[in-house]
Amino acid sequence: PFEAGIKSSDCWCSPDGDGFRVRGSNYLRDRKKVPAGQPLAELVAVDWFVDYQRIDDICSRPAGTCQRYILTTNRGPNTPFVFAVNIQVPGARHFSIVYYYPLARPADADSLLGRFIHGNDSFRNARLKLIPRVALGPWVVQRAVGTKPLIVGRALKVTYHSSPNNYMEVDIDIGSSTVANNIVRFVLGYVRTLVVDMCFLIEGKRDDELPEQLIGTSRVAHLEPESADRKSVV
Repeated sequence: PFEAGIKSSDCWCSPDGDGFRVRGSNYLRDRKKVPAGQPLAELVAVDWFVDYQRIDDICSRPAGTCQRYILTTNRGPNTPFVFAVNIQVPGARHFSIVYYYPLARPADADSLLGRFIHGNDSFRNARLKLIPRVALGPWVVQRAVGTKPLIVGRALKVTYHSSPNNYMEVDIDIGSSTVANNIVRFVLGYVRTLVVDMCFLIEGKRDDELPEQLIGTSRVAHLEPESADRKSVV
């Protein structure tokens, strides 16, 4: 885990959800945002992969983190449902950073998250939200990334892979937007010096969907591009 002031690289942890602001209970009337509080799921693993082609549907791979470690280790009546986010960065080499969030119990089918998991892509694209934050890094990078929430499916191509009782993987293709791709390529030039936070949630649009609740948070510190693993995804 990353600790402030400690020299380190390739570290990750889950930052406090209160560091992010989300729509409060009365947002539709007062437009106020509140500290997010604790997320629904804890970040338990982060993979950093590279290959010469885009890396899709990692959670389905028998030797991968989801199938081999998270699900296999917990098989039985209490097998978790894994929500995973795979952020894909294209180029001469294709990078993927994958975040894994096991839910302690299955999402209620009538809940906002349950409707997202079991809904159609149109609903998912209109609701999945990402909030970024550069916790440590040059001002120019902090300004480029910002902290504005992004409805992912409106800005980028998103592909959803799922096994009804085991996992949902959200593959976000950064290369599908010229603007996003340029920002991420710019950030990669500084990535060894950065601490980058993100959180994922489903946007609440009705009173019964508020306040918004985070699915999970992530912090990646001082990432080394050359440490990305290729053997695990061949």
